[in-house]
Amino acid sequence: MAEKWPIVGEHSGLGGMCAIELVRGAESREPADKETKEIAQHCYEHGLITITAGTYGNVIRILVPWSSRTNRFEEGLGVIEAALASVTAARNRNTSRFPLSTSPIIHGAAANR
Repeated sequence: MAEKWPIVGEHSGLGGMCAIELVRGAESREPADKETKEIAQHCYEHGLITITAGTYGNVIRILVPWSSRTNRFEEGLGVIEAALASVTAARNRNTSRFPLSTSPIIHGAAANR
C-alpha cells in the first residue's frame, strides 16, 4: 500500500482490525493529521465508517465484521483507495511547482510584458 500511496507510512492489523498511519513524507514521517481527517470524511460521505486515532490523529482504524462478504469488503477498500487518491491529488495540486528559494526570476524586457 505504501508503494502506491506515499502518504501511507505504515499499515498493520491482525484479524478484523486494521490501522493505516498517514504521513506527509516518507523521510520526514511528519504526521498527516489534516489529511487523515479529510480521508475519514471522504469515507463517511461514501458510506464507510472509519475511526481516526493515534497520538497525532494521523491513523485510520478499520474494524471489519467477521460476517462481511467479500464484495462488501472490496467495496470498502475501494472507498479507502478513492479517498487516498482524492486527498493525495488535492495535496499535489496545492504544492507549489517552484519552491520560493528556487523560483525563476524574470529580469529585463520579459518582466515588463
